[in-house]
Amino acid sequence: MAGAVKRQCVHRSSPGAATPHADASPTLTEHVPQRGCTCRPRLTCGRLGAVGKDEMMREIKESDWKLLRQLHSEALERLCKQILLDIERINSDRAKSFHQKYLDIYEVLQRRDKEIAQTFDGLRRSTVLVQVASMKARGLLTEDEFLRFSQETQDAVDLLLGS
Repeated sequence: MAGAVKRQCVHRSSPGAATPHADASPTLTEHVPQRGCTCRPRLTCGRLGAVGKDEMMREIKESDWKLLRQLHSEALERLCKQILLDIERINSDRAKSFHQKYLDIYEVLQRRDKEIAQTFDGLRRSTVLVQVASMKARGLLTEDEFLRFSQETQDAVDLLLGS
């Protein structure tokens, strides 16, 4: 990756008016696309920008695709469990009023819903590497599950995550 050019995400609020994202972050897990965004944030923000869109758009092996389709629902269940445990923790806090608990739970659901969408929505072969990287970065794949992917896919995901 030496000499790679880091591209900055651009957010277009009106035709022809490009402004950099306020959250052009260095890692996959920190970037949340904003409404009206014309960029491909999962492919161009932070470390991902150094990889290049052409490299990211390549298709994965059929065996990796089938494996991800198996692991997809398990990883989603793990994330939902984490979210529900967060909500349970907030709800059991006796020091907070019911209204404050409601507000905190609402905030968690909004934030985590964006994570679910970014990681699990639109499962396509063209975005599968980014989705696997997101799952791995969020701790939703066990090491054994990740090692079941081909070496090529593992290397691509590790490159995305800067590992």
